[in-house]
Amino acid sequence: GEATSIMHSRETMMNENMASLSSASFGQTFKVTALQLMTAVNASVNGGYLMQPYIVSQVLDSDGPRLEVTARSAGCYLLDNEALPQSYDSVTLDSFCQRYLDSYGIFRRGFSYRGSIPYTVPKGQSEWEALVGFVYALTGKFPYLSREGELCLLPRSGNAVQLSNTRAGGVRFLARTLSERRSEPISKVLVRDKNGYYPTEFGDRRALELGIRRKRYLIPPTQYEDGREDAPTLLRRAMADYRRGEAELPGLVNGIFLGDRVQFDTGREWLVIRVQWKQSGSTARTHLELADPTYADLYG
Repeated sequence: GEATSIMHSRETMMNENMASLSSASFGQTFKVTALQLMTAVNASVNGGYLMQPYIVSQVLDSDGPRLEVTARSAGCYLLDNEALPQSYDSVTLDSFCQRYLDSYGIFRRGFSYRGSIPYTVPKGQSEWEALVGFVYALTGKFPYLSREGELCLLPRSGNAVQLSNTRAGGVRFLARTLSERRSEPISKVLVRDKNGYYPTEFGDRRALELGIRRKRYLIPPTQYEDGREDAPTLLRRAMADYRRGEAELPGLVNGIFLGDRVQFDTGREWLVIRVQWKQSGSTARTHLELADPTYADLYG
């Protein structure tokens, strides 16, 4: 099991051991395990929200044992567990969330929706994928879990952040990569019907304007009547990957979160879709993944 830490009470520090009180100011006296230290670091860079860390692997090589530690939110359990395949003749938002969220202690929702729809959870989906599919079918928007553990709808309203090495007040960065990938967009999706034909066609005007001619054939899962709702999403996700970016910032930056909109000196605005904090020895870095904000409703 995990070793206990050594933490002194205020009375001990103030009345019995003044020498320890002075040495505590530069990191001595208190003793914590590596896992406890990682827990504190995770909370500090995650805006004060505590996520329980777990040891995911232990490696033994010529340099000795090495542990890999990761911190997971409550939402990760939804990805770990497969959803029960079943069909609903009529299901409401409250009923579906009670089935897939309440058992994980996620009770809060930032939106409400009246009415019910028929819905089928296909085999092989995680409980989060089942929830995302249902919420999208019901509302036409994708859900995400907020940092406070609340189920909300995209797009979220993020903060504006200026990344600049020249402007006063700008957030400094070490490197950036902004790219346009013509290999991603799809110009046309054809959907198969019950008879094996492809009579239904969906197109993307933006891909055509870029001179891209790329088609895909969509075979709906057997649990659905057709895939006409899936084809537009497929087109939008492909177009969302056309413009992507990355930025590397010095230190552990805790003021930039998912959904924030960042801008470089070039003027184009980008959406933060992933934040990674990296610590290697004494070197700390913050890595941002960026996407086109036109498709903010696709990213949590």
